[in-house]
Amino acid sequence: MLKSEYPFYLANRPQTPNTDLAVTDKYTGETATRVPLASPEHIDAAIAASMCSGLASGTRVAVSPVYLSVTARSVFGVCGRLAR
Repeated sequence: MLKSEYPFYLANRPQTPNTDLAVTDKYTGETATRVPLASPEHIDAAIAASMCSGLASGTRVAVSPVYLSVTARSVFGVCGRLAR
């Protein structure tokens, strides 16, 4: 039996900012459960967290210079929060 709602995971931590997305049972057409819909900020934080993971492990991270200039603040902010 499914729970009524599930989180998404951001940097191995459950997040439940909303339950906007209904998951439909393909056989009955009824809503089986609900899950959060990630915002652009959550997506940026996920990308930044993955970059932090790469930086921490010594892995090289390839990112477009344009995107990097937009997300640099997010990367360092998320890395600091993940370190706690």
